[in-house]
Amino acid sequence: MQDHYRLGIDAGGTFTDFILADGRGALRIFKALSTPDDPTQAIRNGLALIEEETGITPQQIVSNADLCINGTTVGLNALITHTGAKTGLIATRGHEDSIEIRLGHKEDGYRYDPDYPPATMLVPRYLRRGVTERVISTGAVHTPLDEDEVREACRHFLREGVESVAVSFVWSVLEPRHELRAAEIVREMMPGVPLTVGSRLYPQLREYTRTSTAVVNAYLAPILKRYVGSVDAYFQSLGARQPVRYFQSNGGLAPGSVVADRSVYAINSGPASAPQAALWLGEPWGLTDIITVDMGGTSFDITLTRNGQANVSKNIDFLRYRIGVPMIQVETLGAGGGSIGWIDSMGLLQMGPQSAGSQPGPACYGRGGERPTTTDGAGLSHPRGPRRRPPAAGRGEGARGDPHPSGRAPGDQRGKGRLRHVHHRQQQHGERHPPGVGRTRL
Repeated sequence: MQDHYRLGIDAGGTFTDFILADGRGALRIFKALSTPDDPTQAIRNGLALIEEETGITPQQIVSNADLCINGTTVGLNALITHTGAKTGLIATRGHEDSIEIRLGHKEDGYRYDPDYPPATMLVPRYLRRGVTERVISTGAVHTPLDEDEVREACRHFLREGVESVAVSFVWSVLEPRHELRAAEIVREMMPGVPLTVGSRLYPQLREYTRTSTAVVNAYLAPILKRYVGSVDAYFQSLGARQPVRYFQSNGGLAPGSVVADRSVYAINSGPASAPQAALWLGEPWGLTDIITVDMGGTSFDITLTRNGQANVSKNIDFLRYRIGVPMIQVETLGAGGGSIGWIDSMGLLQMGPQSAGSQPGPACYGRGGERPTTTDGAGLSHPRGPRRRPPAAGRGEGARGDPHPSGRAPGDQRGKGRLRHVHHRQQQHGERHPPGVGRTRL
C-alpha cells in the first residue's frame, strides 16, 4: 500500500500548500508560491518540490492517487478584492435594481446607520437590463417574454465586453419558461460566455436572494471555470485515475464540472474544510468545541465547531452580498499577511482589502513589491526574528539568509503601527469596515 497516495492541495492567494499521504499513513507537508496567472504552475512547482525531497515523481503520485482534493480561495479572494468577471444581468423589467434595493435596508447591525456606505455592486447599473415579461405568484404568465429585448440586451453586453451573464426573472421558480428561453437566446448570441440561470442555480422563493445568488455565481464563474479547467487538464496529463475533488462551501466535495457551473458553492472552498480538520485533530483529546483561525495572504478566516458540529447557514449576507445556498459559517476579514497599507481621505491608516499576493508579494520578499503590507510590518517590528529568506520565485521554499533586500532589519515604528491596525481589526471583528470588506454577517 506504500505506493498508493492521497494528495491535498490548498490554493490561496499567496501560497499553495500540499499534504501528501502514502499507503502507510505517513503525512508530509509542502508549500509553494501561488501563481494567479496560471494556477497549475503553483501545483507543478509544489509537485516538483515533493519530487526533489522524496524522489517520487508527479506522475507516480497522481496516477497512483485514489483521492486528490483541492481547496481554493480563488473565488473568495476575487469577491474580497472585487476582481471578478465583468458581469451583465437580465431581469424582469422594473426589477433591474433589486440587487441594489435589496430588502429595503442594509445588513443587520447597520440597518439604521446612515454613515455605513452601500455595498459595491458586482453588476453596475449600465449592465443591468430589464426585459418585458411577467409571471405572477400563481405561476401563470401575465405578460409574454419580449425576445427582441433579450437580444438587444445581449448586443449591449457584447459591445461592453461582458464576460459572464446572469438571468433572473420574477416567479421563475414557479414558471421557468421565460427564464429558460432568455437563456437560450443568450447562448445563441453570446456563445462561450458563462451563463447563470437563477431558477436552476437556486430554485427557491424570494427574488432578491435568488437574483443576488445568481449574480455572485456569474461574477465568479469565469475565474473558477479557468481554474478547475487548468487543474483538471494538468492532472489528466499526469495519468489521474480519479477526477480531482473540490471542497465546497457547504463542506462537501464536487468534481470540477460542478464547481465551474456553480461557482458560488466554492466561495469558501478552502476555509470550509477547517471544521472537519479541526475535529480530526481534536479527536484524540475528545475536543468538540473548537475555533479555527486561518490567516492567509488576502483574508483572515475564522470558523467555530460546537459539540462536534459546524454551523451551516443559508440566506446570509456574505461580504455584503446575499447568498441563498447553504454555507459553513466562516467569518472573513480582508486582513491577511499580504494586505496592503494605505492612507484614506481622512489621513488614517487602512489595511486591505487589496493584497500583494505572491506576485510581487510583500516588499520584504525582494521580488519587486513596493507597497507596504502586514508582512512588511511584521519584519520591521521584529528585527531579531528568524532570519529566513522569503520564498523564491520558483517553488516557495525558504533558505537561510537575510530577510531584507537591503541586508538590514530596522525596527521601524511604522511596521508596528501596521501590525497594531490589523490586530485591532481582527480583535474587533464587529467593528465597521470599508465597503465590501469586513464582517460576514450570518
